[in-house]
Amino acid sequence: MILLLDPADDKNITATLLAGSNLSAGIITVHPTPGTRGSAMLAHDILVALGRSARRLEGQHIGSERSAWIAVRSWIRADDVRRVIVLRAHRLSEAGWTALIGLWRDTGTQVVLVCHGVGEEEALARFPDGVMPRVVHRADRVLRDRHARRSAPLASRTPRPLPMVPDTDVARFRADAFRRLSLEEFSRVDAVYRQGMDAACRWSATLPDPATAGVGGHIGELLPRGRLGSELIVGAQALAQRYGEAELRRLAAGLLCVGYGHGLTTFPQEFDDAEEVHRFVTGLVARAHSAQHAITLLRGAQAGALLHGVLLQMPSDLVDLTGPGLTGIPITPQVAAHLRSEVVNPAYAGAVAVAVYTGFDTEDLMRIPVAAVSDEGGTLRWNTAQRWERPDWCVLAMPEASRPFLAAARTYAILQGLAPDKPLFKASAQLTGPKIAQQVEAAGLAPAHRTPASCRWWRTVRAWHVATPLHNDRGYVR
Repeated sequence: MILLLDPADDKNITATLLAGSNLSAGIITVHPTPGTRGSAMLAHDILVALGRSARRLEGQHIGSERSAWIAVRSWIRADDVRRVIVLRAHRLSEAGWTALIGLWRDTGTQVVLVCHGVGEEEALARFPDGVMPRVVHRADRVLRDRHARRSAPLASRTPRPLPMVPDTDVARFRADAFRRLSLEEFSRVDAVYRQGMDAACRWSATLPDPATAGVGGHIGELLPRGRLGSELIVGAQALAQRYGEAELRRLAAGLLCVGYGHGLTTFPQEFDDAEEVHRFVTGLVARAHSAQHAITLLRGAQAGALLHGVLLQMPSDLVDLTGPGLTGIPITPQVAAHLRSEVVNPAYAGAVAVAVYTGFDTEDLMRIPVAAVSDEGGTLRWNTAQRWERPDWCVLAMPEASRPFLAAARTYAILQGLAPDKPLFKASAQLTGPKIAQQVEAAGLAPAHRTPASCRWWRTVRAWHVATPLHNDRGYVR
């Protein structure tokens, strides 16, 4: 906690603090509504300082004191706000001071209470026992960013749209693009294609070597049955202490029949980690600004993976498919800014972001549990199978600009007391399927196509080791 004293009630200090409010820098300045008695209105003022619309509060069920402060905590964490400056703090009620101190304790965010026209002794008397603020007397002391933000703000510039790209597979895509497009158009498409290649090269270099993919099974056959994984690790560590690297390689080659080169590998071998494959391809299209951009990245990724002997098997008719990256609305910084101003409730914001990007219908959205969202909001992973069926995990990477909305929705659900297996967007009891559709329409972000569960194109993508890599450097970095 920081106490900023302004005993002269200098209007220049107020003006400086208001001008210094910058959400992208992690600093916001709150000017409380005059005459505020409880703490609910103060929470609403903080939400407005966070860029949310005051006219959406009641309609999205953020009017109560409890829901408003949970929303404040959720957005402050998701938006990585490091400092909240509250003007006219000396006029706040006891409930307001208690709520702000609770915000500081729960989120770790620096809370600056600005007291105008009062002395230090009178201001310090407002703090409860055990809370001793740092006292400052200059406005510039609280506007300095003493702690670097966890992430830089996203660039707002939108690249030029790509022309229509060929509806052909990876073997003909680049050549067809060269024949059909002008030189200037092809150069733009080719630049995106090479981005996909580079991404696939970096990803493929992290995959396990097919020549050693079965080593774990060979070791299990050689060693006594019933050994625990921890015991095997201890044994491996003992060998590493006794033998040098070259000796260990010769030992492995002799015992396990591996390490003599890729010539002993039988191709093709399917890469059995489907979740990793789906995480990669959806992470790739999450960067796209249009369907043409997404298709070009995917075809480039197929070409890059082949350089590492990996075949990414995906549909040849990407132009005709629906779903994230292809028919959903890309969550660009501009779309995120619009969504931020239209949606206040974190549960609503997360639901709208997923709906407009994926095109999922409301029934599918309501099946996504709280535990599906990764901590930073970058990935969704949930079981789509029925309870009596074998687990069928769906993995979907989300655009970077959408991640604060999902992270806020996850925090909001947790603070509301929802269990991990409960539907994420039920954190607001009033949020139903029709309500989600209404919010999407109200935000003007309805996707052109819906994506039924049977048409999730990325879940059909498979990876195969089909040849020895042309890029032999396993630590490929570019």
